[in-house]
Amino acid sequence: MADVPPKDLCDAIAEGRALIVCGAGVSRAATEGTAPGWEQLIRDALAEAAKLGGGMAQPWAKACEAFLASDEIADWLSAANTIQARLGGPIGGPYRAFFVKKFGSLTATRPEILQSIVKIAETNNRIATTNYDHLISQALSWDRADWTDYLRVIEALRGKRPAVWHVHGDFDRPNSIIFSQGDYERIAVSELPQFVQKSAGLDFTLIFVGCSGSGLSDDDVGRLLEWMQKGFAGLGDKHFVLVADNDTDAWPDSVTPVRFGDHVDLPRYIANLAPRPILSSGLPPDPKMIGRKDRLEQLVAAILDQARPIVVPGALGMGKTTLALASAHNARVIERFGNGRRFFVNLEPVQDSDGLLRRLAADLGLAASGAASEVEAKIARLREHSDPGHPR
Repeated sequence: MADVPPKDLCDAIAEGRALIVCGAGVSRAATEGTAPGWEQLIRDALAEAAKLGGGMAQPWAKACEAFLASDEIADWLSAANTIQARLGGPIGGPYRAFFVKKFGSLTATRPEILQSIVKIAETNNRIATTNYDHLISQALSWDRADWTDYLRVIEALRGKRPAVWHVHGDFDRPNSIIFSQGDYERIAVSELPQFVQKSAGLDFTLIFVGCSGSGLSDDDVGRLLEWMQKGFAGLGDKHFVLVADNDTDAWPDSVTPVRFGDHVDLPRYIANLAPRPILSSGLPPDPKMIGRKDRLEQLVAAILDQARPIVVPGALGMGKTTLALASAHNARVIERFGNGRRFFVNLEPVQDSDGLLRRLAADLGLAASGAASEVEAKIARLREHSDPGHPR
């Protein structure tokens, strides 16, 4: 049975203080299992390396097979070291080609979980992933920033330039992929990326989605959580991991498991964590505009009579928002449209027309993911449903 979401978790999301960290379970759910998990990826990489290097009868391939028969993660990572080298990694052509083949054509055949993550992101929260694929950034229409580009990661965390933080790399940049024991050692000694991780752990509430217990105990994320628990537990900060009812994994002491029900329930559970959009009752108050009554009358008349969008021009600080809000609170506008069809959509952080469209959809309570034409259609359907007899 699903848990009632803890108040600390809900408050962090509502206040834009959450960093959602998406694991392999997110990609697998969105692709109905097509996206490979870490273990399957290593086996597939072994098959590819063997095909290029003399077949599975080669001694090195047999040694890798023996490692993969072990229950120890360290043995799997040792096998990954050999496989990576045989593919010319971390920057060789066959190595990159393998990851492009595995992840370059992935598509979200079940996008509900991605759409729920979009809802969380649209309330000013940050998104990270330990996955190599681009499914989340495509759903969000965001840039990507892997750990090697730590300045770009900081910009994303500060909210200046939205991007999905690829904690363990991006398949398009093979040197960033954390695949083998050597890669874990490489990221562990990278001072500035490690500083960024630690800062994020102290500045945000971490919420892990689609992650396993072993994934939160690895030599990167696991070390971060251990460092936070040892040095900063006294702050009383809480971090969370969403887990299925039947999950039996062991979790680090620094995260609180929150059960969401069965796996099919996860998208709905995440979506319900997003604050409800501010509709008409959340309009900023009437600014009680003084002066410029002629401009206000012009705008109100245009709203009532024109069947097209109206632009209120003017330089910074000229009172465009005040004028627009005053018109929304005008008695004739309320009489025409009612309280339920007046909205205030803050476009200050929006960078382009696509962002404008998706912000509008989100504030109307619609899923903002998908192609722009699909989002436009959703808005049009809502408009028709709300007042089928009105031309607007």
